[in-house]
Amino acid sequence: MARHPEVKEKDIIQAGIALEASGKIPNPGAIRAQLGFKGGLLRIKTVWSKYTDEREQSYLTEKQQQMQLESLPSEISENMGVITNKLTESLERLTVQAYQLAQEMFEKRLNAVQRDFENKAEYFDGYEKEIDASLLKSDQELTESAAEAKSLAEQNASLIVENANLKGQLQALQRQLEKLEIKISEKFNHN
Repeated sequence: MARHPEVKEKDIIQAGIALEASGKIPNPGAIRAQLGFKGGLLRIKTVWSKYTDEREQSYLTEKQQQMQLESLPSEISENMGVITNKLTESLERLTVQAYQLAQEMFEKRLNAVQRDFENKAEYFDGYEKEIDASLLKSDQELTESAAEAKSLAEQNASLIVENANLKGQLQALQRQLEKLEIKISEKFNHN
């Protein structure tokens, strides 16, 4: 169950008004002292602030209702018309100038971005051409290497065949030599 406040809002407001009437500043501490040191400072401050805000609002509203532009002297209302026109013209000029400045800044930025894009596009085009040339050269070198490898493979095969023939001939000659050596040694051994 919630605790009832020690001091009512009405009492806080009356204490603040009494302080104002006596020429004192109604801050929460002074209001609490006026109430016999009853109530919390935070609650007193909240209630008094709310009251003074509402009082100021109602005062301003009453003042505004009492005075309207038409009820002012004709000189003031005419001057107000002139001032309003000048303010409107100034605001229009300022708006146009702000728009023109924004447009110029936008165009400068757009041109800078466009130049940057063109520079990068030119760089990438040159880079792409270099890559194309390198790829073409690499393809040529690869084709030449493949042709050279094929030629070397054919030469190697030819050399293997030739080597086999020479090996066969060498073996045949070695057998003939062995036979001759056997014959010669048999002839010397018989003699």
